[in-house]
Amino acid sequence: ARQDISGTQVDQLADGFTRLIAEQGGQVKKREYWGLRNLTYRMNKNRKGHYILLHIEAPAAAKPQRKKKATSAPAKPQLDLL
Repeated sequence: ARQDISGTQVDQLADGFTRLIAEQGGQVKKREYWGLRNLTYRMNKNRKGHYILLHIEAPAAAKPQRKKKATSAPAKPQLDLL
């Protein structure tokens, strides 16, 4: 999550992911908020981000669909090393 959003908005995002996982037949066993931390690299001119750790149990069929819906932020650029 972006650095300029509040803790309440971060909780709402995490609740949305929890509902999404539950709709696919999964379950969030544990949820930890790690706080606002420095990012390893800049993303969209942001240097900090909110970190949340979710321990998830989900059937194999739910995992690929969850990844497609959950990733709205740009991913780290991939480098192929030969």
